[in-house]
Amino acid sequence: MKICSKCKTPKPLSNFNKHHRSRDGYQWWCKKCKAEWGAKKNHQLGIARPMEEAKDIGMYLGVVIAERALSHVFNQVIKMPHGNPGFDFICGKGYKVDVKSGCLNTRTIHTRWKFRIGKNTIAQYFVCLGFNDRESLNPLRMWIIPGEVVHHLDTICITNIPETLKKWEKYERPVDKVLVCCAEMREREALKVEAGQ
Repeated sequence: MKICSKCKTPKPLSNFNKHHRSRDGYQWWCKKCKAEWGAKKNHQLGIARPMEEAKDIGMYLGVVIAERALSHVFNQVIKMPHGNPGFDFICGKGYKVDVKSGCLNTRTIHTRWKFRIGKNTIAQYFVCLGFNDRESLNPLRMWIIPGEVVHHLDTICITNIPETLKKWEKYERPVDKVLVCCAEMREREALKVEAGQ
């Protein structure tokens, strides 16, 4: 055990990184305090910014929009920390759920959504949210797919044509709650912009 000099909490040595200059061989701050300080410092220096402000990067759609919207769809969601291996949250029934999101790709012959599964065998369900584009962020479709159906795949491509949509029809769920959440998020964003002007 060691007391973190930042949060003053006694923690097991496994919560500290090794450090060759300290007397006991471990850093003074625990890993959590060190990570929080590093994220804050990087944000201040302009190296990194909170995910909520990073609308121009690909992960914004999945991490901020999709995960927040799905907390309206599922009851009693336990959200995992960002970067948790294999799944993003545990639903009220105890299932591990990985959230995937994608925008319609219009650069191909048929428009389609692409969701990266990465042969993930940890998640028991995959929630795939199909948006129209990154600007308006309107969810058009949502599928809740059991893991055993897609564990072996690296990527799912769902083409926006009747034959392909019929193949995934049994996993499709209504997007009405997601639409409401996205509308609320856009409204809050517009109010922030107005307040800043």
